Amino acid sequence: MSRRTDSRTDAVTVLADSGNDLARLVFAVNPPFRYVADLTLKDIGLPIKEHYLTGEVAMAVGDERSVFVRRVLSGKYPDAALKVSLGHRRFTAAEVVEIAKRKERYARGLPLI
Repeated sequence: MSRRTDSRTDAVTVLADSGNDLARLVFAVNPPFRYVADLTLKDIGLPIKEHYLTGEVAMAVGDERSVFVRRVLSGKYPDAALKVSLGHRRFTAAEVVEIAKRKERYARGLPLI
C-alpha cells in the first residue's frame, strides 16, 4: 500500500492492491489542529526574565544557533528590537513567544503570518 500527498488539491490518494485489481480512494484531508494555541514561556521552557540571548531562544525553539540566526536574517523569524554592542541580539518575552508560534506554524505547514 502506498500513500501520496498532493498539496495542490489537499487530498490524499491511497492505492490498494487487491489481487489483480487496483482500487483508488481519494478523500479530502482537513487537519483537526490547524489552530496554533497561545504559547507561554513555560510552554517553551524558558524562565521569566527581561531579555533572552540568541542561543537561549534558539535552544528553546529547537534550532541550532546558526540556523536560528539565518532564519532571523531571512525574515522567517522576527528580529530582536534590542541590539547591544557588536550587534548582539536581546529578545524580549513577547518576541520569544512570537518566534515559537512561527516555528509551530511552520512545522504544521501553515503560513508564517
